[in-house]
Amino acid sequence: MSLVRQRDEALQEIDVLTTKLDQFRERNRTLVAANQALQKRVKRFSERLKKATSNAVEDVVNQSSKEKRIITPAMRLCVLELAKHGVPMDHIAGVILAVSDCFGIHLDSAPSSRSCRRIVKEGGIIDELHTMDLMNHTEYFTLSGDGTSYKNLNYEVKHVTLTDYLADPSLPEAERKHVVLVDLSNTASHTSEAQLAGWKNLCYKLHDTYNTSPLGLENPIDNRTFYTKACGYLSDHAPDQTKLVRLFVAERDQADLEMRGEQVLKSLGGEELVQMVVEQNETNILLAGGVAQWDALSQEEKETRNTKVEHAIIKRVGREAFEKLPKEQQADSRRFVWGGCAMHKAINSSKGGPLTMILDHRHPGPITLFNKDNAAAAGSSDAALKARAEKLSGRGGVKLIELMGMVLNNSNKKLGQQDMHGIYFESREHLGHVVRFPDVIIAHLPLYIEFFKFIREHKASGQWTNIEQNIYTALHDDGTLSDLVCMTLYSQSVDIPYMVIVRGQIQNQLDLPPTHDKVKALCRRVIADPYIVCGLNMSYKMASLNGKQWQRPDAVYAALALIPRLPLIPEGTKATFEGALETWERFTEDERSAQRVGMTEKQKMDHFLRTTNDHSEGGAGTTKRAKQRAPNASMDFISAKARWTRNNPKVWVEQKEQEVGGLFKHARVIVRRDDADGVVQRKRKEIAEQSKEIANANTCKRMKTKARKDKKQQELELCVPIEDMRALTEPARLKTITIAALDLQIDWHRDQEQKVLHKQETKAHSTIKGKPAKAAAVIAAIKQRKGWVTSGLIKEFYTPIEPDSDDEEVGSECNMDVEDDADIVGYGG
Repeated sequence: MSLVRQRDEALQEIDVLTTKLDQFRERNRTLVAANQALQKRVKRFSERLKKATSNAVEDVVNQSSKEKRIITPAMRLCVLELAKHGVPMDHIAGVILAVSDCFGIHLDSAPSSRSCRRIVKEGGIIDELHTMDLMNHTEYFTLSGDGTSYKNLNYEVKHVTLTDYLADPSLPEAERKHVVLVDLSNTASHTSEAQLAGWKNLCYKLHDTYNTSPLGLENPIDNRTFYTKACGYLSDHAPDQTKLVRLFVAERDQADLEMRGEQVLKSLGGEELVQMVVEQNETNILLAGGVAQWDALSQEEKETRNTKVEHAIIKRVGREAFEKLPKEQQADSRRFVWGGCAMHKAINSSKGGPLTMILDHRHPGPITLFNKDNAAAAGSSDAALKARAEKLSGRGGVKLIELMGMVLNNSNKKLGQQDMHGIYFESREHLGHVVRFPDVIIAHLPLYIEFFKFIREHKASGQWTNIEQNIYTALHDDGTLSDLVCMTLYSQSVDIPYMVIVRGQIQNQLDLPPTHDKVKALCRRVIADPYIVCGLNMSYKMASLNGKQWQRPDAVYAALALIPRLPLIPEGTKATFEGALETWERFTEDERSAQRVGMTEKQKMDHFLRTTNDHSEGGAGTTKRAKQRAPNASMDFISAKARWTRNNPKVWVEQKEQEVGGLFKHARVIVRRDDADGVVQRKRKEIAEQSKEIANANTCKRMKTKARKDKKQQELELCVPIEDMRALTEPARLKTITIAALDLQIDWHRDQEQKVLHKQETKAHSTIKGKPAKAAAVIAAIKQRKGWVTSGLIKEFYTPIEPDSDDEEVGSECNMDVEDDADIVGYGG
């Protein structure tokens, strides 16, 4: 039994082991299959990795500039950056392809030159959005502008200075002030009214661009906030700029009243609004002349009148709300500060000093530098021709520098001696470097004299031109040299140190009055003691505005070395500083404005004005250079390119494109719409039409002026001069003579003085106030005329002239209102 049991147990164990063996075999087969599958996957993975790597490299190497047939934003930014760095539109595609080939990248295509020009215009639209975003995030900003002319067209440059909310907040606020170029445009006129119209058009354009964009659709901006936020203006000192400020302030005040009035109306209850509507209707009916007349009007005319009365009511409500404010708050809300460019102050003071010295009769003046025609007239025996030649010719250091500029730095590069001048000076061992004019003439006076001798000897004819002869003569003239010395001393003492101060760092022009006080104080000290700047023991510590070493010590020492030869330099220096002081007083009147009185530091920072208007001057130069390089380029293109370059909105648009999106599409739509509508051609046509209107207005003005002069001349011819002075000395007889009759007598004598003496010694009647003073002027003129008779200068006191009855009145058909000459002002500082 035991063997049978053992056998059975052994068989059972064999069955178990067999089952386990089968399981192990099955598991082994599974593992082998899995291993084989893994081996295959590893093999396939290696191949897939190679393929993926190959595809990735191919994706990187093969790039497209378009997505769904539209140039990508990245490519647009690339085009804009290349344009910013000066790559011409026709070469941008070539540059992009060359750079991509350099890095082994295959680009399927690059934007055409036409597309590049459109993209640059789109960049201008994006910059408008950027500008509006900056203005929307600032409480106040200031404006600045300038203009220039090129090929008989006026060009305007406009900037906005504001706090950049994207700048590093740890920086001082003055350094976070950002000057934004907002417009370059051409206009037919540079009158103050035309400039204001330019600002208004720009305001409308900026807000329209923003409010129709993805940024402004949800939060549109009222364009009147442009006026209420603008709180200052920086420009030169021309009268048209001060008038522009007055016009802009009036526009700003109206916008402020409208916005206040609308806020009040929004807060009113139903009954009050109904009362306003009733009042508006009653006003309309009253202005129309009654209910019947109102009903007879067209619907369009009714809407026009409704709008007009509605605006009047809004302004009235706004004015009432404004008048309820405290006086301080009223003053703050209406505060608008105008500032004149510091560089214009310095330039004009530099002109004022030499001019005063020339007119100073205490020392011999500089010789007169006649041009070729006036030189012939000056040698004539005709006293009138000689006087006219003298009047039309210049003299002094400023005139000499102007003439030397024509020879040594002529704008026409085919003329002049500019390169020879540099080479000649470099060849001198004691100098050894190229000198470019303008330079301090006094510092190299012997070398300039030598150089102009060389110019003469270098010519085959061995002769100077008239202008070269004038320069050589002036370089030997004591009066002209005295003028140059005084200009040099003033420049080194005041001008250059002042420029270093105002241009050395970013600062607020409203903080400049102490600096100007120092300038005036130095001028007064020199006037009291000229030897402060021209004495042999003078020192820059006392004579220089900033107390630092001279910018050109060699020029100062050369000027001092001439004093023994030119003993009247102290008097000339005094006259120069007297003229400069008078000019400084006149050109710092803007600092005494009531708008600047009592300003806090915060208010000064809100009304921040740069010390100089260099950014606007530079913008005008940018426009000229752009027109020289591409005469047919539109101003929209030039403006867009300049604004992208100056304002650099690349980082801003990348950020906003991620946050909002659709900015590039918005810009693309606007540019294509403007191109389709012919906006550029329409602007040019408007300029042509405006120019025609100006020409017609000028023609009418000339006709009116001629008619007025002819009428005046006729009155003078019919005038019978008073010969008996008792008619003017006896009160009873004088009482019978009107002021108008005395004015006519004065005008008659002035006309006769011009004919006999070729000058007018009697003052104009408009400058003589009061009847006794006018009578005294006529008496003096009668005595003078009787003296002419006695001396034989004229034969008799008065010769009657028969009037011509056939004279026709001219210019009566011109009834157009035209600005006075004083309103049409150029760009002078």
